[in-house]
Amino acid sequence: MSRAAFVTGISGQDGGYLAEQLLADGGTVHGLIREAGERDRLVESLPGAVGAGSIDRVVLDMLAPWECLDVVGDALAPGGVLICYVATATQLSRVAEAIRDHGGYTEPEAWESLVRGWHLEGLAVRPQHRMHGHTGFLITTRRLAPGVTPPLRKRRPAKGAYGDDAETDFSAEALGERVPSDKKIRRVRRSVTQTSMTTE
Repeated sequence: MSRAAFVTGISGQDGGYLAEQLLADGGTVHGLIREAGERDRLVESLPGAVGAGSIDRVVLDMLAPWECLDVVGDALAPGGVLICYVATATQLSRVAEAIRDHGGYTEPEAWESLVRGWHLEGLAVRPQHRMHGHTGFLITTRRLAPGVTPPLRKRRPAKGAYGDDAETDFSAEALGERVPSDKKIRRVRRSVTQTSMTTE
């Protein structure tokens, strides 16, 4: 079975390299090309370009990928991968929250891209002294099958991450931790008491 992917910005440097690699691997590539003076309208063009659930991978390299999650979700097959490339931490946060709010994707994961060149001259192989400290963020997630709920988050967000009015009732049970039974607590107390009596 051949893979199918949809790449925004396919005429750009990164999109072009990605499309060439996917085609070399025997995949099918659909792309969106920005024409001079026009803004990409992925939301309008994607449903007409591909069938529902027919795409395995979508790569979004755009200013506001959170605006396209619904239409991308319709195009992605269950288990399909969504990759978003964004430049700022604000965009990263907004995409992650939109993915969580959508409910049709797994918990997103993010990576920061750093570029550092290497000096290669004979046996003198070392990193260059100069480096670009940050080139962008990649955030990935998978499309869930219809009717499947996203898995529960296992980590508690930072205090105040969702404002004062947000529901932040994180108990041990909600985080997947086992609460010790009353019997277990009595047994531990008895053991500690007996240990302290024998050492005296």
